[in-house]
Amino acid sequence: MSISSTYTASQVEDWMIDRLAAMLDIDPETISRDTVFSELGISSIQAIELATEIEDSVGREITPTLVYEYPTIGEAVSYVIAASRG
Repeated sequence: MSISSTYTASQVEDWMIDRLAAMLDIDPETISRDTVFSELGISSIQAIELATEIEDSVGREITPTLVYEYPTIGEAVSYVIAASRG
């Protein structure tokens, strides 16, 4: 999925949850918009991989510290949507 300005917050959230679940090998049903990245046990390497995937989808630079600056899925989604509309 390429994240564009036409996607809703819900669609971006679903995409991010699916990516995280696949990356961490966990059930996506255990992740919500209020989930804190650190509670998922995401490593710094995985955080960089996620930021890179988002960057590729948005077509804009995304900070590799995304999960630390925006600690919940919902906060990260808001940032990604703003970046995609840039």
